[in-house]
Amino acid sequence: MRTKCQKALDEDTYYIEFGNEKFTAYYHKEYPRLNTWSLHRYNPKQSNKLFIWYDPIFLTKNYKSLSDIKKFIRDRKYL
Repeated sequence: MRTKCQKALDEDTYYIEFGNEKFTAYYHKEYPRLNTWSLHRYNPKQSNKLFIWYDPIFLTKNYKSLSDIKKFIRDRKYL
C-alpha cells in the first residue's frame, strides 16, 4: 500500500494505492467538517479524459485516523 500526502491550508489530501485500486482520503481542517475524514475510490467507469470522479465510500462512517482508513481498505470492507 503506497501513500502520498498533499498538505493544504483547509484540508490534507492522501492518495492511497492498494493493488490496482486508487483511493483518496481527505482530512478536513475547516468548519463545518472540522477534524473529520472522508474516503473516495476512483471509478474508471464514471470518468472520462476531462474529469476524474471519485465515489464516496461510507459517508456515514466516521474514520478516526489514517491508520483506521488503511485498515478499512486492507480488510476490503468497501466491497
